[in-house]
Amino acid sequence: MKFEVADRGQGPSWWLSENGELLAWPGRYFASMAFAEREAAAFKAAAANATFEIFRSSEGWRWRAVQPVDYCMAYSPGAFTRPAQARKAGREIRHKVQHAVGP
Repeated sequence: MKFEVADRGQGPSWWLSENGELLAWPGRYFASMAFAEREAAAFKAAAANATFEIFRSSEGWRWRAVQPVDYCMAYSPGAFTRPAQARKAGREIRHKVQHAVGP
């Protein structure tokens, strides 16, 4: 699992992937690379204690990691066909992200 902080043309952001599969991103772009890097590091540090909510989008089921002040730190980049799949993916991120390479 690895973080990438980059500007892919729409502005700086971060992406978390493993074996070429995108697992999480913050759902937004930041004002600077430094800010994007700080947000990636903050998600990495706080994910174990974040609330992982499951919600339905127009594409299917997703997860989002939320801090107590209703600040969404990260989303699943894609949708799942069943809520249980989204829940499982969120749990895996919660338990693995602190070992990810990067910020």
